[in-house]
Amino acid sequence: MELHPSILKEISEEHNLIPQPVTEEYTQEDDFLILEDDLQRVVLCGNIDPQTHVTGINIAVLGYTEENGKFFVEDYCYSYVDEPDILPSLSMDKYVLLISGFGLGKADSMFPLQLLIDMITGQVGDSQSHYKFSQLVRVIIAGNSIGKEDPDPFKSRFLTRKSKSATVDSMRMLDDFMSQLVISVAVDIMPGEFDPANHLLPQQPLHPCMFPKSSKYSTFNVVTNPYDATIDGVRFLGTSGQNVRNISAYSKISDPLDALQKTLDWGHIAPIAPDSLSKPISLLFIY
Repeated sequence: MELHPSILKEISEEHNLIPQPVTEEYTQEDDFLILEDDLQRVVLCGNIDPQTHVTGINIAVLGYTEENGKFFVEDYCYSYVDEPDILPSLSMDKYVLLISGFGLGKADSMFPLQLLIDMITGQVGDSQSHYKFSQLVRVIIAGNSIGKEDPDPFKSRFLTRKSKSATVDSMRMLDDFMSQLVISVAVDIMPGEFDPANHLLPQQPLHPCMFPKSSKYSTFNVVTNPYDATIDGVRFLGTSGQNVRNISAYSKISDPLDALQKTLDWGHIAPIAPDSLSKPISLLFIY
């Protein structure tokens, strides 16, 4: 991938060479695939689309070697993944609520969140919604509870120490909201890209000391990203979205649901992790 970010190209900018283009997508039509094992590399061509694959996939190809040294692919398959278990039979309906992107720290983010908590706790809504939310067994907050902090050019230019007051105030606000929520339902909170946690995947749980009010309840849980849990016999596996966004940036797979489906087909939750996801990265999470 010619547009792939490279530290060597970044160094070349210091020597007044051609700078790298600023872009959020790194694919172009002349990208090609290379199959690599512990002995050699070979360029793939034929019945395989480079625009729907990313680095880090385990794949088996069927075909033949052409005179120019390229391998013509007639067919291919990915790693085998067991069929999911049949969902257990339940005597009553149960629900798990998945939410993310609170973005606390913005003035317009407080009222919708308070309204959501009022709906979950049964303070607003009709009898039908009250009954449905009474069957809620878990709330999973999938990252980015804290909003992205817009850089202040004046502060970055004249202050030597970054101000953390905005993050502290946002965490205090989040703790206040969570303390209302954990009274009525179990809550699992995952870290995200903008939350105060380590940036590299897998992200470790937010520290309980950030939630002095909520952490007093046994229904409050800080968990990792990616997160794997079994709730009433049903297995949940998910991330805060960095892997999906990264797959879309390094391929022509634009639909997030298609990218999620690809992680199941490939048998790998974050195939690009060592290559580009949260550069640089030293840990790899494989499903």
